Amino acid sequence: MKPIAKLTAGLFIASLAPLALAEPDPDLLVGTWNCDYSETTDGVELDMQLKVNYRADRTAVYDMTMNMEVPSMAPMNLGVAGSGNWSLEGDQLTTTTTEVSAENLGEPNPMVDMMIPQMEAGMMQESESVSTIVELTRNRLVERTNEADATTVTCTR
Repeated sequence: MKPIAKLTAGLFIASLAPLALAEPDPDLLVGTWNCDYSETTDGVELDMQLKVNYRADRTAVYDMTMNMEVPSMAPMNLGVAGSGNWSLEGDQLTTTTTEVSAENLGEPNPMVDMMIPQMEAGMMQESESVSTIVELTRNRLVERTNEADATTVTCTR
């Protein structure tokens, strides 16, 4: 009986393998996604909400708010808007930012105001971002960054 159970389980898993290896459908990516991401590193708390619209013409528009709390500093609340292009090869999503602007959404803070031009310039210098799509359905997008920390971000419609 055990060999039959192993064979049945093996056939079931083999039947799922093509589904797991299927490349994401770019048409499913098109539309507006709402993504949330939070992390705490070395006492720094970061909370981001991103709204991104992947368009069928392979352009993208995004709007992000970022709240950051750093020990012994006033909380920072930034808004970032931008646009760019996207491409999907296999499960690799590449986004390239072509325009970006940031603004202080919180209390007046000369330090934040001084950081904004540097932040904008940094985003433009590192304008290409590559991530791996882990899951893509009509209502759910899960991406994993290709950086050493392999951060996972989940988005919904």
